Amino acid sequence: MKKMTFLICFLAIAICGLQSVNAAEPAVSAPTPVNYTTEDPEDIDVLGFFGHYGVSAALSTPNWTQTPTWDYAETGDGGEVILISGLGTGIWLPVQFASPREIKKYQYLHIDIFCNEATDFRVGFHCNYHNAAPANFEEYLPLIKAADMTPGEWYSIEFSLAEFLARPEWGPNGNANLIRFGQNGENLEPAVYSNEIYVANMFVFNGTPTCLKEESGIHGAAVENAKIFVDRNAQLQSNQALECVTVYNVAGQQAAAFQANDNMNLSELPAGIYLVRALSADGKTLSQKIVK
Repeated sequence: MKKMTFLICFLAIAICGLQSVNAAEPAVSAPTPVNYTTEDPEDIDVLGFFGHYGVSAALSTPNWTQTPTWDYAETGDGGEVILISGLGTGIWLPVQFASPREIKKYQYLHIDIFCNEATDFRVGFHCNYHNAAPANFEEYLPLIKAADMTPGEWYSIEFSLAEFLARPEWGPNGNANLIRFGQNGENLEPAVYSNEIYVANMFVFNGTPTCLKEESGIHGAAVENAKIFVDRNAQLQSNQALECVTVYNVAGQQAAAFQANDNMNLSELPAGIYLVRALSADGKTLSQKIVK
């Protein structure tokens, strides 16, 4: 009888424990991101990995003896969310694409994050050439600090990819084979992770960012100069009327110049990173790095 009573108590504790885990899931769905698509399927300036623009069947986990895990968690109204468990100092989680994703044609990365406890967070990409030159390598975006996020609330953030993809080993297309959550490498700012972190709506896009993380690491609204981009047809676009535009290469040499009524097409320029300086119709000076 005593053994039976002990077993019942043990099961009750276990069930309560499972209920507390489920209760920790976000009570509301992840934010719905800005619609960066168009009616023309050939002119979609967004590439999704999971969430609003994502294809979940395209993700898997390589068997690299990593200890963190991930799985899909249905939250709120059923939006697709990934739950990451077990990140720690020097411990990272690889999530693999079914085939390489060409991220170099896009300007920004968007991701939504939710945690019940204060946590740092870092995300990056892994470039894998399958033992062909150049060697495999990983690159990380700036650390999102615990002080930037409020536990129990969704946090939306966007990163500029211009400098991130400047490393020549990325090649002309910036083929990424894996997402890297957490961190593993030298010269990285130390981070402390919560045991459970929810992430959603991870995608790269061209357009005007709404929650850009600036170089200083301060999370703020879209900066004033983030208003110029290149679409899939190599056309220079802006959400403001422009009087004149000058495009410079990384060596500081003028690569192109346009006036208000010109066809601002960059198809003749080599793939790479450029600096665009422009004068808007209302007299503002705009400066933006772009990736072609």
